[in-house]
Amino acid sequence: MRVMIVSDTHGRHAGLDLALEEAGKIDMFIHLGDVEGGEAYIDAVVECEKHIVRGNNDFFCDLPKEEEFYIGPYRAFISHGHTYCVSLDPEMIREEGEARGADIVSVAVMERMKEPDCPRPLISSSCPAVVRLIQTRFPELIDNIVDVRSPMEVAASQARSEFAREKGVDPKDVGCFFITPCAAKMTAIRKPLGHEKSAVDGAISFLEVYGLLSGQIKKAVKPEDAPSPRATSFGIGWARTGGEAGAVQQEESLAVDGIDNVIRVLEEIEDNRLPGLRFFEGMACFGGCIGGPLSFENPFIARNRIRKLVLSLPKVRPQDVVSPEEISGMADEIFCDKPLEPVKVMQLGKDVREALHNMERVEELSKKLPGLDCGSCGSPSCQALAEDIVLGYATEMDCLVLLKERLRQMAHQMVEMSETTRK
Repeated sequence: MRVMIVSDTHGRHAGLDLALEEAGKIDMFIHLGDVEGGEAYIDAVVECEKHIVRGNNDFFCDLPKEEEFYIGPYRAFISHGHTYCVSLDPEMIREEGEARGADIVSVAVMERMKEPDCPRPLISSSCPAVVRLIQTRFPELIDNIVDVRSPMEVAASQARSEFAREKGVDPKDVGCFFITPCAAKMTAIRKPLGHEKSAVDGAISFLEVYGLLSGQIKKAVKPEDAPSPRATSFGIGWARTGGEAGAVQQEESLAVDGIDNVIRVLEEIEDNRLPGLRFFEGMACFGGCIGGPLSFENPFIARNRIRKLVLSLPKVRPQDVVSPEEISGMADEIFCDKPLEPVKVMQLGKDVREALHNMERVEELSKKLPGLDCGSCGSPSCQALAEDIVLGYATEMDCLVLLKERLRQMAHQMVEMSETTRK
């Protein structure tokens, strides 16, 4: 395939005519902006497939600011350089071309919903705590969980591949780490759901990095011509409850947050009381991911910021930037390769007396646990962890909150011992 790329013709066609003559037959023509009214001329003299974007001198025109398309098997992203400050640093535009995980997952789910044998309702797989809840308490609904990996996994796969190609290194030597507000994501990295190995090598909580970065964040000044976020407004909306449902299927969908509320809705789905529902988004944390236990910001303030950001962006739907062909080409990175299995429900005792005794212990432990239902311990809820502890499958130190408190106490004791020794 022969591709001709030009830029900054500024309405003067002599140089363009000469370039076309010397190039001969071409299969694709790309103009990177500053056409200045020459669109009609180009359309007349160039007979092959054409892609033209707007430059900083293209006023009062309908040309797009940027465009994504395929050049053979490769996906291309084009934009005029001024939009991403390439005269200062080309890194910004490179980052723009990287993974748009939530948008890709949204389109993948929509493709699954088009299949004639798609179960109703299709249940989101984005919240690992809800997926583990279904495995333990609602095993009959496992087949309803969409077999699409989370945006975290898809974005990590794409970022690793992009970096390895650009730097000429082995993808196995590239590490990917996720800065997360969600403790359950940490467990999902160690024990992946629906695939053998996570594309993410580790997770760092917002709480750990915010204090180090907050001073620099407050000093940052946004350029007047700064680029838009990489994802669409619908992809960014995934951060709050209802974002995924809105991106996938605005009608006949339901979004619920809070583990107790999710349980109530799953019970109704299991009893076939919601026959018209096509898609269900369940989030363990109130408010969605922004309400995660590892978030620093007040979830209500964070939700409002996300709302304002979504409203400020063009209403471009995920399917406008991600094609079904791209989904097919990335199938190994997007779709799950390992079926989800039910987790056997455990009995609290061999007989009624032992079961009642263990139930009392479970209640005592449940009061001691934080009640966040974050899933970081590997159990879908604090109640489930209490049961695991009573049955010997876990310990209290599997709870990150209790572990941190224990470490704090030990550090305090060590300080006291040190002071006593000095005396």
